[in-house]
Amino acid sequence: MSKVIVIGSGIAGLFSAIKLAEHDHEVQILTKQQPEDSSTNWAQGGIAAILDKTNRDGIEAHIHDTITCGNGMCDENIVRLVVEEAGDRIRDLLSYGVSFQKEDDDFALAKEGGHSQSRILHAKDATGKEIETA
Repeated sequence: MSKVIVIGSGIAGLFSAIKLAEHDHEVQILTKQQPEDSSTNWAQGGIAAILDKTNRDGIEAHIHDTITCGNGMCDENIVRLVVEEAGDRIRDLLSYGVSFQKEDDDFALAKEGGHSQSRILHAKDATGKEIETA
């Protein structure tokens, strides 16, 4: 078992800390202020994701939308990796207790600027807070 210090209490730091702890590392999290003083906690919008990995059309459309909105600043390989992994990361968040808005039994997917399809999972207008407190 190794000791690991994670710097930051936003989603990246917390997710890393959880994954490290799941692999038997002793983890300490350092943050500048209080743990809840992170950009993640203040995030109101949602997370864009294609949950069904077999939905190649949806994945390709998401990649296209992201690259188009990036106006030449996106690395297509990184965009492809992030979009293709997003569904698995959402499933991780769900397993940690994050609760996204639903309509009946399906996620209430929103459509936001730059997206050609509804693919935004959200927790009312406090998605970041929901993620950090789960």
